Amino acid sequence: MIDPAKSRILITGAAGEIGTALRLGLRNHYRHLLLTDLRPVADVAPNETFIPADIADRAALTAMMRGVDALVHMTGVPAQHTLEDLFRINARGVFDAFEVARLAGVKRIVFASSNHAFGCYPLTTPVTPDAPPRPDVEEPTRRHWRHLYHKSVCADSGPDRREETNHDPKP
Repeated sequence: MIDPAKSRILITGAAGEIGTALRLGLRNHYRHLLLTDLRPVADVAPNETFIPADIADRAALTAMMRGVDALVHMTGVPAQHTLEDLFRINARGVFDAFEVARLAGVKRIVFASSNHAFGCYPLTTPVTPDAPPRPDVEEPTRRHWRHLYHKSVCADSGPDRREETNHDPKP
């Protein structure tokens, strides 16, 4: 269980708009917030520690994940970036952050994804984690398709049968 008096919380993307709003809301309630971003974080409070790092730097992630109880992953870039940046930050960065957290024994991961994944639901319709995605723009549609495709490949072949069914593990 996460205890605000004892737990260490790591917030990635802490200099962004959402990361800043989040830490301003949490810092009066949590004893120790660890913040990371490529950009500088303004107005660091006494119970906050800022470590500048790139989400693609797995060694830096590994070092800062030690002793962390919860990861709040806010790092991401919008579709206007290059394909290389989108992959490095939004795909590989997510994978590395979650995998490093798992290996470090982090108890809780909070992940903020795009609101566009559910953007076609009417505002009056409650959306739960069980609701199917209804993307309102193209990128979440492609992201959802890739997830479903991956899920179907794994369900059909499973990791133990990949060689046997000749599925190429590369995208």
